Amino acid sequence: MPEQTRALLVEMLSTTLEVLGTPNGIKTEKAIAIAAKRLVDEYGNFTIEDWRLCMHEMQAGRSVNHYNNTNLEWLIKCFQAYDERKLAELRAYHAEEAQKFQDESANFYREALEKTVGNTPINRTLAELLTEPPKSSWEEREAMARRDTHRREAQIKKQMRELVRAQMRAKRKKE
Repeated sequence: MPEQTRALLVEMLSTTLEVLGTPNGIKTEKAIAIAAKRLVDEYGNFTIEDWRLCMHEMQAGRSVNHYNNTNLEWLIKCFQAYDERKLAELRAYHAEEAQKFQDESANFYREALEKTVGNTPINRTLAELLTEPPKSSWEEREAMARRDTHRREAQIKKQMRELVRAQMRAKRKKE
């Protein structure tokens, strides 16, 4: 860790301890530096922003109660409490995002499935559709067969019209 960062963390910790002004606890610069090193070693995943927010919570009195004794164990409890709150917020955020993604993908797949079935609304949930073995009801098979028949008849009619037009053009050219 760069010396400037270490110095900033030591300064933040000493400022917080001065603001709290407790009669017992860490007071010397050496003890503050040792405490900062121990906190950095145990909570190496903390960013400077995390340190700042944790120190702000301590100064505002929203952290673990210190009972007029700001020793190293108290600091570790404060950091641990902050870390647990942060992880809980991150888990909640990720769960919310995962649910939003799942809902969006469910809607997408439901719409895609409705398009392939023939724009008829499906009364089953996506979970039921994905877990049930694929099966078509008699009505669905009949509807698919009718659509295929209509499609083939339309293609044949189109080809017949083109053939008749081609014959008519050939007749006109001969005349």
